[in-house]
Parts: sequence; structure tokens; C-alpha cells
Amino acid sequence: RGPALQNPAHTTATRPPAMPKLVLTYFPVRAKAEALRMILDYGKVEYEFVVTGGEAYGKAKAEGAFPFDQVPVLDVDGERLAQSGALARYCAKLAGLYPSDPLAALRTDEIFEMGQEMSGLNPIVNVFTGEVFEAKKAEYLGGFPKKAQALAKRLGEKKFFCGDEVTYGDFSVYHVFDLVLLLDDKALADFPTITAWMGRVAELPGVKEYLQKRARCVGVGTAPRME
Repeated sequence: RGPALQNPAHTTATRPPAMPKLVLTYFPVRAKAEALRMILDYGKVEYEFVVTGGEAYGKAKAEGAFPFDQVPVLDVDGERLAQSGALARYCAKLAGLYPSDPLAALRTDEIFEMGQEMSGLNPIVNVFTGEVFEAKKAEYLGGFPKKAQALAKRLGEKKFFCGDEVTYGDFSVYHVFDLVLLLDDKALADFPTITAWMGRVAELPGVKEYLQKRARCVGVGTAPRME
């Protein structure tokens, strides 16, 4: 049984009785698989993480190994599935992080999708360099305060975006703010409630351990890579 979700509907999220064998495949970057891994680690859901890229990825893609020719992909008992949002919701259900009540589900979906909407910084941190990086960074940070303010308003004085307990939407937005701080470590200076919320997420069991062991983003803007 997963954590109770505190909301007006008093919805309880439940984990399935039996867990499938999961294999998550993605590039060696901090991007679309990040929320998935945080969700699974928080929920103590066992999975194997496989890194792909370079010639191996190109060869596998040419052979039709990836649905829709992209990653991340998740193998569920041998069935390969794609699309990061769909995978996140599935993982959230396994982890007990997805409400059964439709309105409560809508609330956390809203937060998750806001994180998806703001994920244009993934290539800024992980791919772009030189003048292109500087231009994309300036453009992204220019529009960031308005979106951060909207999220701060949604958060209010709550512990997490949907109440007293974390839901999968929190991890989507955490990833975004985490990357933003790599571009500008003062980007959240005017949003103390967001900073406090990030601290709570980072201390969650399973999440804390994942954040400590994951590779670091280095060379952002010059020679981006994971170490």
C-alpha cells in the first residue's frame, strides 16, 4: 500500500499486488528519465537502468528497437513501451504515487505537465555549447520567473504540490528546478517556498539516496557530460 494522498477527496493510492520486471533505457544525460528514476526509487520499485547512446543507439534505432524511434523506453515483463509522460504515470501507479480519484489525479497531472512544458532546458544543460548555449540560456531564464511564480502560487503553504504527501508531479517539477539551478544558482532566490519544497523532496527516502549516487552534470555550456 502506498502513501495516503491528502486532498479533499481523501484519495488513497495503492500499489499493485505484484511488481513486473522493469528495464529502463535512456541516454547518459539528466533529462527525460530523471523523474522516472526518482519515482521508482522513492517507491522502492526495483528496476534495471540501461544506458544507450552513440553508435549502439544508432544501430538499435535503425533496427527498430525503439517505439517511435526515441528514448526513454521501459520494458515491462519484456514488452517495450515509450513516451515519458505515459511511463511516468505507469511508474507512479507502481509506486503508489498516483491517485485513484479523478480530480486528485488531475491535480497531480497538472503539475507533472507543467514540468514537461518547462523541460526545454534539457538540451540547454545537456547538449548546447558556445553561442547557441548562451542564447538559449538567456531566452529560457528570461521567461522562467513568470512560470516559477505560477508554480509558487500553486504550491502555496502546502508541503507538496498536491497536499501533505508527495505525488509524481512533484518529481517532474523538481527535475526542472534542479537543472535551472545549474544555469543560475540564484534563479530561485525570490521563491523561498519553492526552495523549501525542493529541500523536502531531496530528503525523501529513496530520493535522497538516488540524488547522492547519481552522476554529476559537468561542463555545462562548454563540453556537457555526466561524471
